[in-house]
Amino acid sequence: SHGWFFWTWQDAAGIEWDFQQSHDEGSLREMPQRLPSWSGSGEDPLEEILNPSPSEPDVCFGDHVFLRSFRGTYLDVEGTTVRARWANRGAWQRVQICHPHACAVGDKRRTVNNGDVVRVLAHTGNFLAVNGEELSTCAPNESLAIAEFIVHVKRTGSGLRHRSAVFLQSRVTECVLDCNLGDDTVRARWKDFGEWQGFAVEKDVGKEVAPQPKPMLNLEALFKAAPKEQPAQSNNLQMKRPFADANENQEPKTRRVQRCQASSPAPRRGKAASSSASAQMNRAADEVLLSTPPPAPAKWAQDLSSPPKPRRLSGFGLAAPPPPMPEFGGK
Repeated sequence: SHGWFFWTWQDAAGIEWDFQQSHDEGSLREMPQRLPSWSGSGEDPLEEILNPSPSEPDVCFGDHVFLRSFRGTYLDVEGTTVRARWANRGAWQRVQICHPHACAVGDKRRTVNNGDVVRVLAHTGNFLAVNGEELSTCAPNESLAIAEFIVHVKRTGSGLRHRSAVFLQSRVTECVLDCNLGDDTVRARWKDFGEWQGFAVEKDVGKEVAPQPKPMLNLEALFKAAPKEQPAQSNNLQMKRPFADANENQEPKTRRVQRCQASSPAPRRGKAASSSASAQMNRAADEVLLSTPPPAPAKWAQDLSSPPKPRRLSGFGLAAPPPPMPEFGGK
């Protein structure tokens, strides 16, 4: 089993490559995780734990996928050579499932079904192609008959999904792609559908189209476009005193006198009596204004209006004389 293989593996690269030495050193003291139970049929539940399925498990035309061989290595393309060397999923291992006639698919995405004809596009911009028994790449402007494969899905149902086992059969030679046990070269030698010919299709989660967020509202543009609302008038404005608007900048006592004038009833003794009463009230208002002392100026105004004080000598109260002029030789 794989556990016995790794436990007995010895490497001169260091202790971290030797499980027995790592165990003796104490690096494996933590409790191991318990493996999920599995009957042996169907998909291993450990696959879902180590490699969770994407939100859309169906594989459609145009999706980027990785092809994993039965050895655990992924198909990779370097130049025109196609091999399965490493267990890493990088740019060299990423391929795209394309429809042989792109115009037949249209704008609508369609799931790849059992029996569909596909083309596999590598990161180099070329398609995988069968040349005899060898698998290489060809340019898009070359004959694409050698670059077409028939998809055979090894699962219940016809749709291709994430981690589904597939067989890719060449339309020209009718041979199925295979990966040898002791060699990392991918070929198309036999028409069998066995363990060597099976590849697991894994979707590239990084290439999923994430849902686009809704555009945020431009509040600044909305405030500029919206008409300015007038403040609601309160009922208290109706109770405003009648002379407040015209005499807002006058002295408080002046406004008080005017309120008295407005509140006092007008005499009904003719035109002469009315004019004499108004004159008396005007004289009373003048006396009130004249008797009120003017307010004292602020301290900063006093400082600006008063002249600067002379510099005094300590204890004499006299202004300091100016410094003597220097003498420059002779009289």
